[in-house]
Amino acid sequence: MNEIFGNPLSKPELHTICAKLGSDLNFCLEGGRQITTGRGEILTPLEFEEAMKKAMTINGPVWIECEIDREEKVLPMIPSGGTVHDTIFR
Repeated sequence: MNEIFGNPLSKPELHTICAKLGSDLNFCLEGGRQITTGRGEILTPLEFEEAMKKAMTINGPVWIECEIDREEKVLPMIPSGGTVHDTIFR
């Protein structure tokens, strides 16, 4: 929506709104490989191996998103930007 209207909001302003609307929205706004803390509004970009090591030290749930080539046949999987309704099973 921000892009459609000519980017009236800065990235920090969008993050402030995201933090108020839902804990996972900050992650969705940025994407990539990140580890989140707080309610999900604090993002730290990490490489996959680094993210896995960090995740193992956190007492509580973690979410790590990584990109895997579709040809790798790691199933089931959800395409980047997809939802559970887009899950690929074969």
